[in-house]
Amino acid sequence: PPPPSPPPPSPPPPIGCTDSRALNYKQFFVVDDQTCEVGGCTDSRLAQYDAGATWDDMSCLVVLGCMDSAAYNFRERANHADGTCLYQGCLNSLAINFDPSATLPGSCISVIDGCMDPTAFNYYPASNRAGACFYIGCTDSTRLNYNPSATFDDGLCQSYFHGCTNSLAGNYDPLFNQDDGTCSIAGCLATDAGATFNVPCLCDGDCGVTRRRRLEGDDDCWDPAALNNRTGSSSGADCVYAVDGCTDSAATNYLLIANKDNGGCTFPTYGCTIADGTLNYDSTATVPLGCVNVRMGCTDTTASSFEPTANVDSGECQYLVAGCIVAAAFNFDSVATEAADCVAALPGCMDTASTNYEPAANVAADGDCVYARPGCPAPSASNFDSLATENDGSCVTLDPPPSPPPPSPPP
Repeated sequence: PPPPSPPPPSPPPPIGCTDSRALNYKQFFVVDDQTCEVGGCTDSRLAQYDAGATWDDMSCLVVLGCMDSAAYNFRERANHADGTCLYQGCLNSLAINFDPSATLPGSCISVIDGCMDPTAFNYYPASNRAGACFYIGCTDSTRLNYNPSATFDDGLCQSYFHGCTNSLAGNYDPLFNQDDGTCSIAGCLATDAGATFNVPCLCDGDCGVTRRRRLEGDDDCWDPAALNNRTGSSSGADCVYAVDGCTDSAATNYLLIANKDNGGCTFPTYGCTIADGTLNYDSTATVPLGCVNVRMGCTDTTASSFEPTANVDSGECQYLVAGCIVAAAFNFDSVATEAADCVAALPGCMDTASTNYEPAANVAADGDCVYARPGCPAPSASNFDSLATENDGSCVTLDPPPSPPPPSPPP
């Protein structure tokens, strides 16, 4: 008997569009043939761009505006930047907070020059830009209380007190700061090179015996330079020396140990001794006191930049007239000087019947309104309507040709 006939070959799987979003999608297609007609936004510049779309379904609605949330005129619904972003800041180039990148006026802070060092004589707490600082102290480098940091003399440099500065001398005193060559030193001139007067008992070693003969209550002073020198003294313990100096305790050169006034007392004259940067300079003053330092700032109490501690007007007072000063804004105020409550002009279609109605718009741009035209917008459909803006489901797509019949088996 003849062999059985082989089974007929399987028909090829149906080929067509397998994307359920496409107009030409058929459920029975198994193999996609890349012919899907998918509507969507085909403008790659926009946020709603659909890379899989093959034809524009009019969803590419452009909403122009500023897309920077940091800008004053940020438009939340904008999907295409129009380069109109505006930024508030101080536009006064003389202000301390000048912002060269700002495009809208904002609050400005006037420059206040002054000393910013709390340790300085003319420290100005309200200053925001460093000015000259004054430091008070003794500026005479030869004095014991010299202050190298001082820029203005305080008139209180320590006085020179002339006398003996050798602690071995009988007339030494620690208050003396300038040696005048008067040191009086007891000793044996024959053997003691440092002695300035001879004491015989210091030569023969009998001072101890002599000291025992000292009468109680008597001055024991062997120094001939002393006011109370007494012959036969065994020591200089009670010597009193003449000390010339100022004996008035109110003087700047008062010498506590002086017992003879020399007529040279100097008395301070209090007042402002600093001419630069003060308002009450006193040329007769010798000791600084009560200086009124210049405090620059706005002194007009009606100004928004009024500085209560200023005593000299800087000429930079600012006056606030709140309002919107942006000419392009919806609520522009021609008399305003300070930007406030600006409402950005938002052009757009204000017709609620349009497909691109913009609820945030406040400036009519009705010429840009787009209205729906039902029809078939798919180019591959047999009833394609190039003017259609809205798919009404009427697109007629041609079915692919039927698969060819399988070949007949050989006889």
